[in-house]
Amino acid sequence: MEEKLFSIHHLVPRSRIPEEYIQRLNPINTRKKENNIHEAWHRVFLNLNPFEILVLFLTIIYPDIFISARIIVQWENIFSDSFILGEKRTVLPRESFSKKKYLLLRTIFGKKTSPLEIVEIIIRDWSPENYFYFVEIMDNKMNSVVHYSTQYKEKINKI
Repeated sequence: MEEKLFSIHHLVPRSRIPEEYIQRLNPINTRKKENNIHEAWHRVFLNLNPFEILVLFLTIIYPDIFISARIIVQWENIFSDSFILGEKRTVLPRESFSKKKYLLLRTIFGKKTSPLEIVEIIIRDWSPENYFYFVEIMDNKMNSVVHYSTQYKEKINKI
């Protein structure tokens, strides 16, 4: 049996983090990933952060699958953004997402993984903890993903 090789993946690309935060955030911003999956990830998503990747899924990769989405990101006081499905937002040009990239999604997420499951995997396995402050996404079959960060839950509990 062939031994799997692993490499360190930066969940939020280092180049997207201000220099003064890189060292402090490194422990919470890295995960070990299988080399072939890590390589496929960067061939598909280039240097996008997890927020941009979710927006890409909603607007370019699976534009007809999702019927509603609201995403709020507040991460370590260095990155915040929000998105509501229907907003005009371009992460990558539609034509840059080739058939080859769709095939690479299978390498990353598996052949039978639904788009909604992929969203859950990105939030859980490919994003730093508490990166997403709030996520609520519903597909056209009325299935949904709802995710709250620890900070959001604490804020709600105080009300």
